[in-house]
Amino acid sequence: MILGIYGGGGMGKTIVDFAKIINAKNHQWDKFIFIDDVLQSKREYGLDVFSFDEMGHAFKPDEIELSISLGEPEYREMLYNRIKAAGYSLARLVDPDAVIAGTARLGEGVIITKCLIGSDVVISDNSMVLWDAIIGHDVVVGSHTVIAVGAFIGGHCKIGNKVYVGVRAILRDRILVEDTAVLALGSVIVKSVPGDVVALGNPARFIKKTADYRVFDKKNDSVQDV
Repeated sequence: MILGIYGGGGMGKTIVDFAKIINAKNHQWDKFIFIDDVLQSKREYGLDVFSFDEMGHAFKPDEIELSISLGEPEYREMLYNRIKAAGYSLARLVDPDAVIAGTARLGEGVIITKCLIGSDVVISDNSMVLWDAIIGHDVVVGSHTVIAVGAFIGGHCKIGNKVYVGVRAILRDRILVEDTAVLALGSVIVKSVPGDVVALGNPARFIKKTADYRVFDKKNDSVQDV
């Protein structure tokens, strides 16, 4: 079986290294390739590069499974839909050293690095949980969502689809985060978060999300990066 990493940028290289660590223990794949529709080079980070159409001509669905490396939830959804429409499947990449409760349920295409996932947690299709994140018991994470490095999610939280939980963000237990919200790095979430906003600060305040996740601070008449 071949593993195709969709996205040959910086995160793609990180996922290649991560997949090789998994493969050293589990021997799941015989070969790795990149799938990228933007890169001009046919070799990147020591791997062959195929466009999505080239991949479709070169490999049948029973010869390859894919993993999406992009960290932007909306792009993750777009590529997931493209892969599924073409009849291909997505691999689960799960770190053998991650602490995952036996009652946790992991969807198709998830990327689970070395982290802690508690009892009766649901991680839905194509979501990503990165290093040192902690997800408490009875949490539901929607599809195409990214839980960044060191984030903490308390028990019984519900995280929607296409949410980005930033580095070291902290969520109190029983929080609802609606679809497409962004929780900025280091934010402390003590109440439920509406969809399509950026939550930032301690305690977090909510600001309407812009296309590039830059927000206008009316108090200080300034634009801030999230």
